[in-house]
Amino acid sequence: MHIVPVVTLACRGTDSFYHAMALNRNEEHPLPPNTSLRVTESGLSMAHFNKFTSKASGSLGASEPSERVVSMALERTGPVTCVTIPDGLAMQAHGAFAGKELLDMVSLTK
Repeated sequence: MHIVPVVTLACRGTDSFYHAMALNRNEEHPLPPNTSLRVTESGLSMAHFNKFTSKASGSLGASEPSERVVSMALERTGPVTCVTIPDGLAMQAHGAFAGKELLDMVSLTK
């Protein structure tokens, strides 16, 4: 059996999963502004965004990750690496994959 690593990617300001994973991995992890901590009945620490600061919040923002998804990621045998990037870098990556047409459409929605 092959163990496949999982990498999650989120824009800063909509990265509730990133913060929940860090909190539950016993990492010393400060929460960003406008974010509160919620402890579930099962004892998981969840980052809850009271306000989004990323431009991606309209389509990609979840104020809090799914408790079941966080639990599954923590119990997973293989590695789960969570990465958070600024909006500008996400836009550059989208442009590299989808081309100028996508960036033109996205800029119209601002």
